[in-house]
Amino acid sequence: MLTAGFVFSACDRSNDEEPYSYYGTQYVPVLMKYDELVNSVKPMPPRLLKNPGKIYLYGTYMLIVEKYKGFHLIDNSNPAAPQNISFVSVPGCVDVAVKDNIVFADNAVDLVTISIADKSQIFQTGRVAGVFPEMLPPDSRFIPYLFTKENRPARTVIVEWRVKDETI
Repeated sequence: MLTAGFVFSACDRSNDEEPYSYYGTQYVPVLMKYDELVNSVKPMPPRLLKNPGKIYLYGTYMLIVEKYKGFHLIDNSNPAAPQNISFVSVPGCVDVAVKDNIVFADNAVDLVTISIADKSQIFQTGRVAGVFPEMLPPDSRFIPYLFTKENRPARTVIVEWRVKDETI
């Protein structure tokens, strides 16, 4: 019994100068009011890729996720000269899938469907609220206490995590 007590007391890091990174994060959340999130999906003019993520191929099109921002719709019918058709703003987006000209995307905690049947008239067709858990910081397996729902403005959701020193 004495050995077990000694082993567990050796695990106490309360006197160490630096805590385990597991207990904190080097990131801060970017918050959005839920009411704004519901109206945030919209097509925009094409723009340059800044922080690309997943690439999804659909027929002659590519959808390239712009991490936490949305996705680029690119006509790849001529792979030597792909044409950026549109950027679709979807805050909190990190993943997409497509079936029958409907894009399924994560919009922070919600699942949204977006019609791309007419590439000049892209629009949201549906939303299922609360399908996904809140986004975790890239360096942690949980949301730090300071940023939990109880400790931030009411009816806000995390749409992105940024390094603490980055300008928001």
